[in-house]
Amino acid sequence: MSTRLGLYLALSRGERGESLRTVATRAGRSHVYLAEIEAGAKLASADAALAYADAAGASIDEALRLWKLDGVEAIDDVATDARSRYRSAIRAESHRAAKDR
Repeated sequence: MSTRLGLYLALSRGERGESLRTVATRAGRSHVYLAEIEAGAKLASADAALAYADAAGASIDEALRLWKLDGVEAIDDVATDARSRYRSAIRAESHRAAKDR
């Protein structure tokens, strides 16, 4: 049982020639969880979908669209909030990294 999101993440990762471990490490998440999502064994949380998509070089908006299509029960406010929190965290990390240079 594959999911649209799992296939999208696997293809995006494969296009870059990166391992599960590399993408998962970049996302700050588990490579086992990513493998389960790609295989369709588990549905990703909104936060995980966004983190893995970003780490795989995939479109965050497309990943969120596919996540919704896969039947994950979430309302638009939850998805929008997750995207906003993720982007805020990325901005904060960028500011910290720039400050440390």
